[in-house]
Amino acid sequence: MIQALTRENFKKGFLVDEELMGGVTELEAGKYLAFVLRHTSGEYLGQQLFTDLDQALATIARVQRTWKFESTHACGGGKCSGKACPIGGCATGKLTEAGCDPETLTADQISNDQMTVSR
Repeated sequence: MIQALTRENFKKGFLVDEELMGGVTELEAGKYLAFVLRHTSGEYLGQQLFTDLDQALATIARVQRTWKFESTHACGGGKCSGKACPIGGCATGKLTEAGCDPETLTADQISNDQMTVSR
């Protein structure tokens, strides 16, 4: 079943398949970053800054993948890993040889005007 991000769940997880990860992050009040990255390498395939949450969610929804929702809320249901990255009070990221993935970006680091996703 293809799953989607909504206003209710976007802060509690992200979408993932065998190759890609997509999500929406609230950078600060009224600024949302929609992103798609290759979770095996940490390479960003697309990212776009929005001032409207619904537009950010719709952008991710247009990416045609067989997404599954991956919860990061409350330690992913108590499934914390000792080798994961500490984010907040719980480990929810993945540790790679290059360090913690995904990287947290600030609004000042975003320069893309359009988000396009390559496969």
